[in-house]
Amino acid sequence: KSGQKAEPWLPAPLAAGHHRTLDQRIRVGVSDVALHDNYGHVNIKLLSDRDWKRQLSDFLHKYGREAQRGAKETVSEETFRNRQDQMFSTVRELMADQKLQHMVSLAQCTPRMLPVMFQKWTQRGVSKRAQINYYNTWRWFWRACGIEIPDIGHYALTNGEFTVNRAATEDKSWAAKGISIEEIAQRVADLDPIGARVVLLMAGFGLRVKEGLRLRPHEADGGDRLNVTEGTKNGRPRTLNFKELGDSDYRAMLDRAKAEVDPKCHAAWSKRSLKQAKQRMYDLARKVGITKNQLGVTWHGLRHQYAIDLLESMSGAVAPVRGGNFTMLDYKQLAAIRKKISQALGHSRTKITGAYYGSFTGLNNQHMRNLEGSWTLLCKALEPLASQILSTEFVDNLYWVGVRAEGLSMDKNVPFHLVFAPGVDGRKVLGLGREIAASMTARLGVQCIVQAWDDLPAATRGKWEKMAVPIFKAEDPVTAFAANTKRKKSLAMRKQDAGADLFGPANSTNPRVE
Repeated sequence: KSGQKAEPWLPAPLAAGHHRTLDQRIRVGVSDVALHDNYGHVNIKLLSDRDWKRQLSDFLHKYGREAQRGAKETVSEETFRNRQDQMFSTVRELMADQKLQHMVSLAQCTPRMLPVMFQKWTQRGVSKRAQINYYNTWRWFWRACGIEIPDIGHYALTNGEFTVNRAATEDKSWAAKGISIEEIAQRVADLDPIGARVVLLMAGFGLRVKEGLRLRPHEADGGDRLNVTEGTKNGRPRTLNFKELGDSDYRAMLDRAKAEVDPKCHAAWSKRSLKQAKQRMYDLARKVGITKNQLGVTWHGLRHQYAIDLLESMSGAVAPVRGGNFTMLDYKQLAAIRKKISQALGHSRTKITGAYYGSFTGLNNQHMRNLEGSWTLLCKALEPLASQILSTEFVDNLYWVGVRAEGLSMDKNVPFHLVFAPGVDGRKVLGLGREIAASMTARLGVQCIVQAWDDLPAATRGKWEKMAVPIFKAEDPVTAFAANTKRKKSLAMRKQDAGADLFGPANSTNPRVE
């Protein structure tokens, strides 16, 4: 009634024409009929409102947090925001195109518009990897409308256009650029001690920026583990088991953070919002040079370094992005280690961890390709000289050694390195060696070094005694390489079937390899 006060527990009345959100329109009975159905049953033809911005906003409000398959799980806030940005930007571009005058509402945004969408994304400079994300967002939209579309490869104009190698091919850690974590932390501390604390937590526990800012040291302390619950991707909590990861520094780092932070407080600034805290971290990064344009690294590089160092300390092998040698691997051991690293980083899929330290399988395949290419060139150059070399009284073989023989490189600046067998008098083959080197260099345009085995440094001989490839032999090194890889995998499978425990007792830990 006029003049009567509204009860405090009742919602304020809505003025006519000011129903801005879907919730408000539902309350007054003017909600969009197109959005009354469940995910997967929306009629796209009913999304015909010319006020497409309002209708798309309502659509995202109701369905935007649904998972791709309409499962009970909801997506993260980051995914929700990405869907908003990707859909609004794409529809805005379509509506602005003079050639698409028929585009007046979301009802015209059907899968037949995909070729035009790809064209718009490419013109805007969206990378192929990002285009996959855009495509998945629209795939989610059409699934909400009960429309299925093929995989993105169906729309590729060239083979492999949307094939993305998620395994890292370069070392993105700070160590790769020769940057000291302690030195940068001190420089940050001179500007802001709280920022330095967050940096050390990110480096020590492999945290993302948001996780480092939201970490509550007292509440996260699980005794022999760290419980990361706030700021995680997709809201998935995780646990870092100190003993399982084999690092005695974890406990000390956590105790230092607890001594500096009040109980129930975040490790970051208490009077800043998350958005303000993130902005402060990136401001500090620019001031100390932690950007791609300055020192060539970012805060996320600390997470890369954590993953790579953890792999190397637990396995004793060198990471693929640092030129790791596949011959040192035991596949069962590697699988167990990768699983632990994946859990420590907060990833549900083990394969994702390859984005930090690379792929041993990919490395192995690359070594095979390098070896095959170099072997082909070597045969081409030595074939005319074979009879001359083997007819020499004191030479019954020639050995291929060095970086190329290991499949580590096929770069033209990397020379071929050949040696005569142990025991051969270097003085007797000196002239022959020079002739072989000159002939190969002339034929291939690649430098060639030929030496007697005894002339090699002692350390080099010790390494290459097991890795030297005899050139004049029935089995070529490429075949031997493939057979050796297959043998190793087969052996690992047999060990796994037999239940062999490569880690020893269940309560044992692997010491850090210095």
